[in-house]
Amino acid sequence: MQSREYKGKKFAKKGQNFTDVVLEGYKTTSGIYNINTQFCTPSEDNSTNPTVQVLTHGIGFDKAYWDLPLNDFNYSYVQVATDVFKYHTLSFDRLGVGKSSHGDPVNEIQSFLEVEATAKLTQMLRAGTFPGVNHTYNTVVHVGHSFGSAQTYSLVNKYPSISDGVVLTGFSMNSSFIGLFAAGNNLQQAYLNQPLRFSNINGSQAQNLIDTYATNLFDYLAPFDLGSLPEPQNTPNGYLVPANAAANKYLFLKPQYYDPAILTLAEQTKQPVTIGELLTLGSVPMMNNFAGPVLVINGGTKSDTVDCGDGIEKFPECERD
Repeated sequence: MQSREYKGKKFAKKGQNFTDVVLEGYKTTSGIYNINTQFCTPSEDNSTNPTVQVLTHGIGFDKAYWDLPLNDFNYSYVQVATDVFKYHTLSFDRLGVGKSSHGDPVNEIQSFLEVEATAKLTQMLRAGTFPGVNHTYNTVVHVGHSFGSAQTYSLVNKYPSISDGVVLTGFSMNSSFIGLFAAGNNLQQAYLNQPLRFSNINGSQAQNLIDTYATNLFDYLAPFDLGSLPEPQNTPNGYLVPANAAANKYLFLKPQYYDPAILTLAEQTKQPVTIGELLTLGSVPMMNNFAGPVLVINGGTKSDTVDCGDGIEKFPECERD
């Protein structure tokens, strides 16, 4: 049997399909899952036939990626999409993330299951059966970020008529730089990296220990109430998070072109990725059955490490006019 360390090194190797390397077979997964969602409409909405955007976040984030509360929502995609352009939006925590259902991190929480979950949400919007939404949508656009873009791409390939258009941000069919993503993340077990968020020790229990044993120095170093933290997700082995803020900075933020407060928030609220999701990264089809409009947005050469590399090699999806 190959060791986990050896397989991890092979995952970071450039120029191979890691999914094919470790794939051992297929099985059908079925069940009842809870998906935590946020549905938004314009403050003033007079449209009789609005378009709804279904927003799928990437690895390391949850649905808040699309609606950051930072700086009075100055960086909120949802706020601009709704109040400026009058779209309706549906964002959601992917399975295994945030307040949505968690499951086995290897054989259950994989890309295939998550694509089916997105399809079900979309079908409910079109049928007028989405809970709390009294509307039937004729026009649905799917927007993804990074891994969420890969899932969106797979969604419209399997169900070509499910979407009227897709927007893929942080996306490329060139997978040459997935190794940089893996190495840059320096992924660690979530429950060890941030035990108060991902283990079975909650904030109140930690606060009691600190009140009993800690010195005044700890109060100086960490002047906040641990008891106010939400209940931890209690994730098992196989739920992984980026090692630290430096990993997020390397992967997603260009030096001198971002608000440092965003990096702090990203580290405080980072979300896990499962081994199963990493194993199914290579499941994106090379040819797509979708015939509708597609918009691809990347950071460009020397700015988008994951999709465009170091800028030495040239790819059309990373070039600007």
